[in-house]
Amino acid sequence: MNNDTLLYSFILDLANGKEKSRVKVAKTLLVSTAEEREEAILQGTKAKDFRVRRMAFALIGEMQDKKLAGHIPKGLQDKHSDVIQMAIWAMGRLKWREGVPALSALLSKGFGFKITKTIVWAIGEIGDPSAVEQLNQLLQGASARLTEGILVSGMKLGHHTFIKLIQSLDCTQESVQAALKDASSASGDIRGAFIRAVVRTKENKVLASLLGALPYVTFYDADYKRLMDDSRENVRLSVCQSIANSLLPKNIKLSFLISLLRDPSNGVVKTALKHLSSYLKEDQVKKSIESLKANHPSPKIQYLAQTVIESDAQFQHIQELTPKWGRYILETLPGLESFVIEEATLQGITLQKGVVGDGWIEVIQDEADLMKLRLLHTIVQVHGVLSFTDEENDSISINPYVKDYNIDQLTSRFKKIKIKSTVFETALVVTEKEMTRPTRRLRSTSLDWRVARAMVLCSKPSDGDVFVDPTCGSGTLLLDRAAFGTYRTLKGGDLDAEAVQTAADNLSKYNDVDVQIWDATSLPLEDSSVSVIVSNLPFGRRVGDHEANVALYPPFMKEVNRVLDVGGRAVLLTQEVNLFHHAVALYKNNFTMEMDHPIEMGGLTPHIIVLKKK
Repeated sequence: MNNDTLLYSFILDLANGKEKSRVKVAKTLLVSTAEEREEAILQGTKAKDFRVRRMAFALIGEMQDKKLAGHIPKGLQDKHSDVIQMAIWAMGRLKWREGVPALSALLSKGFGFKITKTIVWAIGEIGDPSAVEQLNQLLQGASARLTEGILVSGMKLGHHTFIKLIQSLDCTQESVQAALKDASSASGDIRGAFIRAVVRTKENKVLASLLGALPYVTFYDADYKRLMDDSRENVRLSVCQSIANSLLPKNIKLSFLISLLRDPSNGVVKTALKHLSSYLKEDQVKKSIESLKANHPSPKIQYLAQTVIESDAQFQHIQELTPKWGRYILETLPGLESFVIEEATLQGITLQKGVVGDGWIEVIQDEADLMKLRLLHTIVQVHGVLSFTDEENDSISINPYVKDYNIDQLTSRFKKIKIKSTVFETALVVTEKEMTRPTRRLRSTSLDWRVARAMVLCSKPSDGDVFVDPTCGSGTLLLDRAAFGTYRTLKGGDLDAEAVQTAADNLSKYNDVDVQIWDATSLPLEDSSVSVIVSNLPFGRRVGDHEANVALYPPFMKEVNRVLDVGGRAVLLTQEVNLFHHAVALYKNNFTMEMDHPIEMGGLTPHIIVLKKK
């Protein structure tokens, strides 16, 4: 076997899963001669099996050898979308500027999200600002995830490009607001780009666009301190909105808002007061607003502070009366409504359902059921109904216990919820803080309780469960199963030592729990020794993460197949649905797919997939 044939065999092994390390193969190719490397890649790009073609382009990107860039146009014209995506990825890795026109041409062909996301990423990596118009066009009607990707690429293209993209945003759209929050909370570079843009911009029209986006951007403490000292009132007003909407811990958020009550601008003070009005149960907030009422030099501000205090007393009275009508809205996530009903039944609660949809469930219950509803993990809050309007029949029904109150004066404290054709005006009667949950220490990737409980329900829990989470992170799925009821043993692991320690701390009060550092693709478990496997698999939101998942999913499924006993279930949460189905296909004779159910969380649409071992 000559050397280029041997090199090609390495590509085949990668494509077929016999070899796991793409980096290792890339290094082997790089130490060969240029001619041998060229020939092996050429064979790969001509292979009949799309997986081999895909791997050839992956290796071009991994090696970052620009002499191989000439193969990329062929990949862009491939019939298989996975090959096209990898050719785009290789172009971005090579920073191959000559390929930008080809990327622009691909955008006009209307590919789906996966390829479009990769094109956007590649444009940012290449750093060619000539693509800004295409990015601007993509922003129109883009999803939250795509908007986030466009902003990240725009930032890489430079300050002026970033400004142009911000000016193109329609910040009244919820998808844009979610994208700004997600992008800024995940990226210090995005936060820095916004701060520089705001500080440098003097032109009013451009500044107005930036300040329209700023309320949906989350910054860190030091960033806010810097922006709060800006001499421009309109900047501080937007910063106040940003603080109120931010993901900061509540005590830090309230501290900043209270400090803004001392701002020289009455407009800023009014805005801060508005956002603080929902927190009058906090002593520090109540004392600050009482001080404002007594000491602020403006009679208007004094009167507004007095109104806020009086309105809060009225609001609390309404909150107390609202449950007497027995009409509530349960808040879950879109796609989890049936799991709420299932969990309630298991808890001995019979839900008298009204309209259901978009993560909301209308129920008519006795007031005594409120205490029981707090036990449900599949809901996050309970809203009491003040009134509801049936838009189809043009009819309005008002809670008789609050009909004598002037509710219109308190609309900022209430929430409008639309389910199908019915619009509900509601007051929060059970907050997230008042829900009954196990104590846990969180990490940035900790799973939402609602999803965790839905996954536990999908596992059909029984007293004899050997329940395993191969990618346990901080242990939310294990903790939810422990809280659910009796089991034989809980086992979990992760490659992240810090996450494993957090999981061990979270589960310390439970018996028969084993948490350790391990590799999910090589579990230290006996064959057929597990009755339930649950896992929140990496979502692959960014291109590099997706490539890691391509390597992870097949060996992960191999281990699931090996350790899961006959009749056992695997309950898996993944955003990479097509990739997962491809990994499962190798074991299609060993499993029955009981569920493939989409849900919505954080602007994403992951699927809960349930496999039963035959």
